[in-house]
Amino acid sequence: MIKDIKRTVDPDYLFIEPFELVVTKEILTALAMGQRDVVYEVGPVFALMDAPEFDYLWQERKQTLINYISGCHRVAITRVDLVDQQKLEQIRETLRNEAQADNALAVSIPDDQGIEKVIADFS
Repeated sequence: MIKDIKRTVDPDYLFIEPFELVVTKEILTALAMGQRDVVYEVGPVFALMDAPEFDYLWQERKQTLINYISGCHRVAITRVDLVDQQKLEQIRETLRNEAQADNALAVSIPDDQGIEKVIADFS
């Protein structure tokens, strides 16, 4: 997916934090503060949610994940090829009801699912 984004959109910077430990609002605030001195555009911010590990992560780090999701443009539920449709819908419902994230996108690299939508969000 990173290669597809670089090839199609070619952003100057692409920050990826894969461990769901960032408080997105804090990152956006820091980026906005930097714009006082330097002109740059902040593109869409995605929260990555690992579908197969979702239940465990939600149980162990619910508030951390909510903080991570808060302020994102979109939540990308990743590795959806490893869960069934019922599990995917349960993840979407949890994100919608408990994290007010009604913008979740299912993404699967092997199935090429959702990649075009991610790239479209950069345009």
